[in-house]
Amino acid sequence: MPQRYQHRKLTKLLLGDDYDEVHAAIDRPVKKYPGRAHRRYNHDPLSAVLVGCKAAKKKGKSCTGGASAGLIHIIQDYPILFFVIIAFIFLLLAR
Repeated sequence: MPQRYQHRKLTKLLLGDDYDEVHAAIDRPVKKYPGRAHRRYNHDPLSAVLVGCKAAKKKGKSCTGGASAGLIHIIQDYPILFFVIIAFIFLLLAR
């Protein structure tokens, strides 16, 4: 399970900002549900985008950047998700 500094580092590399507020918001349930159990909350693509957008806007940053940071976060937590998304895109483009 990646630590927050690892999420921030990758997001900074890809987006130019670490979006720490997004990663903190997505992982907020870890206080009540330690370990992997917290991933039941805010770790699906829709929730990650919505939470990311809201957290970024609170800090005066773009919703698009926050949403992207949210998706990067869950892809880091679930690497297989990356391959599923790529496969889905290829299937859509192959039509």
